[in-house]
Amino acid sequence: MGHSIQVPPGDTLNNWAGAAWTYRSQAFDDVTEQAGAVGGWQIASNQLGRGRYAAVSETLSIGQVTITRDRINLPIGQETISPGGRVSLLFPLRSEGGWRVDGRCETDAVIAMRQGLTHLLVAPGSGSELLHVEMPASLLALDAKEPVIRSRRLRPEDEFLRDWLLCLLGQARTGGGLDTSATAALEEVLLMRLSSCAGAFAPSPSQRISRSAAIDLVSQLERSLLEGDDIPETFGALCERWSLAQSEVEAATLAAFGQAPDRWYRMARLNGVHRDLRARSRGLTVTRAATRWGFFHLGRFSGDYAAFFGRHPRETLKAN
Repeated sequence: MGHSIQVPPGDTLNNWAGAAWTYRSQAFDDVTEQAGAVGGWQIASNQLGRGRYAAVSETLSIGQVTITRDRINLPIGQETISPGGRVSLLFPLRSEGGWRVDGRCETDAVIAMRQGLTHLLVAPGSGSELLHVEMPASLLALDAKEPVIRSRRLRPEDEFLRDWLLCLLGQARTGGGLDTSATAALEEVLLMRLSSCAGAFAPSPSQRISRSAAIDLVSQLERSLLEGDDIPETFGALCERWSLAQSEVEAATLAAFGQAPDRWYRMARLNGVHRDLRARSRGLTVTRAATRWGFFHLGRFSGDYAAFFGRHPRETLKAN
């Protein structure tokens, strides 16, 4: 079941007591379009639920600190590589069924920190919302040379910080001002609170998010599909081509996405056609895109595509 997304107004430029800030709201109707709009990050996303994709991303930049709130109506699978030399604090706000993070299912209220160049595979459910704060590691006096991802349960102080950040976004969205005492040292107070939050992460192994071999396998398979021209028609044929045990891949797709391998593979191929149609290379037709991804019964493919993305493949091709 999809979720409706309310679209706030667009860009706003202003100043709070000398701290230059920029607010931007962007609406997206395609998962690949949203992935390409995040500067400095490498992101590959697939739609994992049926329906028309709808997302809103609000971003507030204050000095060198960027606060982003993403709201997405459908389940997605997202492989991300964070930029080096930077630190991110992530507050998952909600998601039906929790969040799958490198194969771990998170249902508790947590906060995560990504430091340096890190890889992560995330699969939130329907109606997901994420608050994300990013800044140079040097601002928090952190060493980003060692890439690491940590998570821990929310403390009361974290909840206060999260709610305050959401208030800042809300005030920027409505164009409302802050009182004099709040505006006088906004950026300094913001960095002080972020530094305290980041400093509360312990170096203990229990807080580290480690990437398993199963998640690496899923990532490698999805990359190989993007790079190939002759995509196997069935999941069994895929395993045979790569000399993989079907049980091994089944365990990996269940861990990564909560999906049986046949369903995962069909969605991966549908997303592949969708990306090709959006790219609209010279001479591309729906038939060429479909057959490249192993769909040879074109009438059935067209119906499956429309049921999954909420539009016919020709609409996607013409829209781009």
